Amino acid sequence: MTYSISENDPTRCPHSLPTSERVACTEVVARLLHSTNSNEGRPSEKTFPTGELLLIPPRNGATPQDHACGDSGGVSVQRVPPSDEDDLRRRCGEIAGRKQGRTPHGAALARVQELREIRVDQMDGQVVFILPDGSAADPGHSVIRVRPDIPEGLCKKVRERIIKAFKDAVSMV
Repeated sequence: MTYSISENDPTRCPHSLPTSERVACTEVVARLLHSTNSNEGRPSEKTFPTGELLLIPPRNGATPQDHACGDSGGVSVQRVPPSDEDDLRRRCGEIAGRKQGRTPHGAALARVQELREIRVDQMDGQVVFILPDGSAADPGHSVIRVRPDIPEGLCKKVRERIIKAFKDAVSMV
């Protein structure tokens, strides 16, 4: 499946904040953590599924959307700001509460610059992209994607580096 990795599309999602033009390198993004996508509240392989990073269609279910503001394919993250710690806790609780038995753990934080600097020897240039995906209801939503031409095995190595980049945290308390 071919999909967009253009980080410079001012028309992509006009409700995105703080700007719809590009997620700046100076920004921080947060991955919301709960018992389904993390082990003990720490980022892991479950937090960043390769299928989501690569927009691989699931065996059952809808094909990931390339450009559906607030619901595009990729690994969902929140921009900080417009989200703050209280907002991240609230959103994490809401998302965890959508499925019975799921427990909120907080959020893991990473600097956008660090994510964009992830490289692999086998490919030239940038491999990790952060795209604005805000909607009126969730203006800070963005998605992380990797290059569509990266082999899945190599994507797993990139995922290890993504996990390491999410080293700061916001707890639920």
